[in-house]
Amino acid sequence: EKRIAQAQLEYDRIEVEGARRDFERTKELATKGLVSGVSLSKARLKKEQAEAGYEKSKLEYELLLEGTLEDEIQVQREKARKAEIALDECLANMPIQIDLKHTAMLVDKLATDSVRADMERRQRQVDSAIVKAPLIGTVIYRVTWERPEEGLQVWRGDSLIELTDLTRMVATTRVHEVDLRRVQIGQKALIRLEAVPDRTFHGRVISIAGLATDKSEGSGGILERQSTGVMVFTVTVEIEENDPNLRPGFTASIDLITDELPDKLTVPLSFLQRHNGSSAVYVSNNGSLELRTVKTGRQGSRRIVIEEGLRQGEVVCMVRRSQ
Repeated sequence: EKRIAQAQLEYDRIEVEGARRDFERTKELATKGLVSGVSLSKARLKKEQAEAGYEKSKLEYELLLEGTLEDEIQVQREKARKAEIALDECLANMPIQIDLKHTAMLVDKLATDSVRADMERRQRQVDSAIVKAPLIGTVIYRVTWERPEEGLQVWRGDSLIELTDLTRMVATTRVHEVDLRRVQIGQKALIRLEAVPDRTFHGRVISIAGLATDKSEGSGGILERQSTGVMVFTVTVEIEENDPNLRPGFTASIDLITDELPDKLTVPLSFLQRHNGSSAVYVSNNGSLELRTVKTGRQGSRRIVIEEGLRQGEVVCMVRRSQ
């Protein structure tokens, strides 16, 4: 019986060494992510089972060597049997425990993903509250009652500021509906500014409003407006020159060039008089004024062509007769 116990002890020792090697190898693979946690748990339980069997065989062998009574050996065997039953129950419950742990891990992952999604949503809300300029330009405040600053309450659709590119300035004018047929995209224009009176700027028409408005719109308050019945179209002209003196909001006078007549003599329309049913102008002649009949040609909004009756260099005067 001792030889049988000794052989069983040696067998169990070899089993323990093999189970321990398998466990260490599986543990190393698990740290590298090459095997699952389930495989590692199985290797650990196999090692513990082998160690329990070895301890049981060792105890039986020692009892035999000490000459322990048979009833004591039976008691120790019963303890070992109960230990085996407990180990088998643990092994049987292992898949359930693994499933429970796996389910708990999934729940934790879902909770983590939910929190992360909520954080990302809140971050997007914070980011959307910061408006970034799409280009470099000069800020022009549009709020007239107070300067925009932190804490100012605004409403959807409110215009707070404009970002203006001062290297590309435009001017707007209004054209009578009767004259609209003489205006077209790309048409040349001359722009004069009250703030820069000594210079004339050049430009071209870049847009023509598709809808007419009453001439009274854009002047005075809403309660002060009275419809004139005169319909006009807004025309936008891009200024070709880049001048640091140009500023948004300047008052401008715009001449749209409908035609160009080279080498023609013109005078302001306000200088033209009517005399005996003909057109005439006052010409300065040796300190006196001469009312001279002239033949006129095409006219614009401010000047008229003189075909005959005047020579280049002569001085004409505007005379207002008293009533």
